[in-house]
Amino acid sequence: MKRMRAGTDVIRVINLINYCDSQVTNVNDQAIIRALFLHASDESEAGPITSLEQIAHEANISPASVSRFIRKAGYTSFEDFRTSFSRDLEQVYHRRAYDHARTYGKGTADVFETIYQQALDNLRATNDSLDREQLRNIAQVLDNAHSVTIYGDEHALADLYTLQIDLMGRGVAAFLFKNEMMQQLHAQNLSEGDVVLFATVAQDFIRSGQMAILKELHERKGITLIGFSQDDEPEFRTLFDHFVLYGLPGSLNDGFHSLWYLSLLMSELLYEL
Repeated sequence: MKRMRAGTDVIRVINLINYCDSQVTNVNDQAIIRALFLHASDESEAGPITSLEQIAHEANISPASVSRFIRKAGYTSFEDFRTSFSRDLEQVYHRRAYDHARTYGKGTADVFETIYQQALDNLRATNDSLDREQLRNIAQVLDNAHSVTIYGDEHALADLYTLQIDLMGRGVAAFLFKNEMMQQLHAQNLSEGDVVLFATVAQDFIRSGQMAILKELHERKGITLIGFSQDDEPEFRTLFDHFVLYGLPGSLNDGFHSLWYLSLLMSELLYEL
């Protein structure tokens, strides 16, 4: 499925949802999330957000705590969040609705068969262009590493969990962090002999903090960076010592089929070493 580039506001609302999904670990912040998400859209049963005090009351948290949470989640202030979140979320929904209508709206496309074909097309494109020797070399690099750290967003990392287990079974310390804060903290401890594998299906899915990590690690001596992406942009490619381009450039979730395929290949190649 081809995509348009996401605007800054759309990316911001997606990043907020990802932040709430993966980086919140205390009951107070969970209460704030519940209150916010119950008012996510103007069409929500609970109605639109009217004030900071409203959310604080519903979460049974102080207004100051709600304000701090909003800033941590990427907004300059609660008012910035209140006036933009539902609008930005509506943009995301309308883009998804537009993509659906464009693909299936004429009634001639079978949702089941079309999605199945898109998955096959993505896998076929990956398999046809795959440099098998390069992938074998990457498996060797992973196996020889002092440690392997796997970064990406939550969806991508779910496809790489088996690879982490296989590396650990071979005596290689392997880390997989879905929490971006943990990614940033862990990166401070990486040094010579360590390997970082970064996986994404689209440039739009890379958060600013993750890109900052990659750029900083690129400058350190002795750390090997491996990248997997469907998008081929020169600035992004130069960050990596080994770069694998896969799938269909410009597609989105179809790429997770191929990322899962590549992860399984790397896992099995470890057992041939």
